[in-house]
Amino acid sequence: MDIETGVLAECSEFLASGSFQYTPKHTRDRSIYHPDIKYFQRIQNANHWQYHKHSGRSIDRIKTTTTASFDPYSVADLLARIKTYSALSWHLPSEVTAINELICAQNGWKCVEFSRNNPVKNHLMCTCCQSQLILKWDDQPAFASRFWGQDEEGVGEPLNSLLETKYYEKIVTSGHQFSCSWRHFETPLVGFYYPRPYINDHQLITEYLANLENLANNLAVLVEHESSFSPAFVSDTPLNDKFIANSNHWLATKYKTNTNSIPQWVYRLAVYGWSLHVQSFSTQLVLLLICDKCNQRIFVNSATHPPVPSSGSVKGLKLSESQVLPPNDIPMTALDSDDEGDQVSPATEHKSWCCRINDMASSTNSIPLYEWLISVVSDSPFDLFDRKRSASETSQRKMPRNS
Repeated sequence: MDIETGVLAECSEFLASGSFQYTPKHTRDRSIYHPDIKYFQRIQNANHWQYHKHSGRSIDRIKTTTTASFDPYSVADLLARIKTYSALSWHLPSEVTAINELICAQNGWKCVEFSRNNPVKNHLMCTCCQSQLILKWDDQPAFASRFWGQDEEGVGEPLNSLLETKYYEKIVTSGHQFSCSWRHFETPLVGFYYPRPYINDHQLITEYLANLENLANNLAVLVEHESSFSPAFVSDTPLNDKFIANSNHWLATKYKTNTNSIPQWVYRLAVYGWSLHVQSFSTQLVLLLICDKCNQRIFVNSATHPPVPSSGSVKGLKLSESQVLPPNDIPMTALDSDDEGDQVSPATEHKSWCCRINDMASSTNSIPLYEWLISVVSDSPFDLFDRKRSASETSQRKMPRNS
């Protein structure tokens, strides 16, 4: 206390003496307009970006977005992140179960596209803080896997198991910057990605019709490749007449689409969330069926064709801009098209976590989404889109019983 009192006393005497000079505020402010200062400020502003661009803190040359994206309750944003994960850019060992595309997208991560400029798989980037992760795995087969550490019996734990635990923790929290919002929040899946009965019915119908419109507009191409699908899927149990009638009427009303002679298996494709897309791989144009919820891809056909930009069009196909995927300069190989020539069942080709084949988010009744959607379409009013009814008006139905 004596020292503090002495310091205060000295300051008081100094101020009382009047021996110091005070610079008025307007005089201090005037100095910032000095020509020399303004000159050096212009140089600093002109070179500010170049300094940061070439500084040691720039970890790579991957182009990042200029604005952060954080909306944990946006299903559209979640699906957009899921769509960045393709077979070309994403691969996990079969024994890894705690990590998948949905977990990564739920926590704000998108997958950086595999290309000549970025020949790296499993390259993740946060859509908010721009942090980056690269998941590297032990690619040895299970019987030859490397082990790490030893327990009491001298047996180590598989390396991929240890990596899985570490990567999961980084994906969920520590991989983000400390100030990143995704570090503290994640997109809720129940009621958002996994729909609830009644509440999401109108949205389910709208998505179904968008898929059906895409398939109906390219019916000739689908019928030409009908042999690509398993006979069990093509000749499955017929859909009821009310389902077909409502689908055709809504399609004609909403999209003015010709509904004549649509095979029943095409309706079933739309129920399972599939739609046609094209993408260029070097000089190959590939026709794909893609699920709108898990981004699973089914190879349909390919042909030699100049690269088609995402805003371009393809002769013989009627696709929206979003269905013409950005071209990739990597040539398609046998590994990228390993389903070519095989018959597939679109009902079972989805990823295991896909909401299209899992039960809906309901505490009272377990029913797969595709079964619920068929009942929703069948039980809804015929003039649903004529009268532009709201979602609340279309949800006044009884839940179908489990058979």
